[in-house]
Amino acid sequence: ETKKILDQTTNTTSFSKQRTSNRSIKNQKQQSNQLFLDFGQNSFGKQTICTICGMLQVHGLDEDDAQHAKICKEYQEGVTCLGWKNERRVGTSFGKEDDRILEVRPEDSSQHRKKVTEVKLIVDKELGFASSCRNNEEDPSSSVANSMTCYMYISKKRVVGLLTVMRIQRAYELLLPNKDGNDNNDKCNSSSISRSLKPSKALLGIHQIWVHNAHRHRGIASKLVTAARDHLIF
Repeated sequence: ETKKILDQTTNTTSFSKQRTSNRSIKNQKQQSNQLFLDFGQNSFGKQTICTICGMLQVHGLDEDDAQHAKICKEYQEGVTCLGWKNERRVGTSFGKEDDRILEVRPEDSSQHRKKVTEVKLIVDKELGFASSCRNNEEDPSSSVANSMTCYMYISKKRVVGLLTVMRIQRAYELLLPNKDGNDNNDKCNSSSISRSLKPSKALLGIHQIWVHNAHRHRGIASKLVTAARDHLIF
């Protein structure tokens, strides 16, 4: 009987060891899965910064390639905007059938504000602004632009122009230097641009104005400013 008990104990122990060994081999197989095929290509795993959109891309990652293709296309052609049913049109009939200007106010829906945030990511980069939207992409209501009214110029279902404005009460006049760089009144004594110390009454303040480089010299910036004057003040 003692020998029989020992045999059963030995069998149980060996079965337990075999089960543990099988589990260990299974874990090793799961950990050693090859996710990429490396054939010695020079670009494999290489990190580069795109000269167009500025995105850091890791070559060989399908997710990175797809994300970079989407962002780079937006930089080259403009952010896609198919429009909304309740969009607020403040300008149409610009010589092209689908060209229009849309107004987006701070109280508008998050869907509208999110589209402005997508465009501002590009605008901030091109104009050299420290972007306030990058860390709040999923929450457009928390961006700085939330307190401003935005005007987007749409052409061929792409946003090719953006103007952000706000109501103000006073502004300071810019003082341009004379051609000879001298001013007897000492208002401007250098080649840089300075401002007057005396405030003037104002109603409309422009925070940012931008036009896509492929659509410049078409008067888009002037049309955006005119739309803001006509609809924000009056």
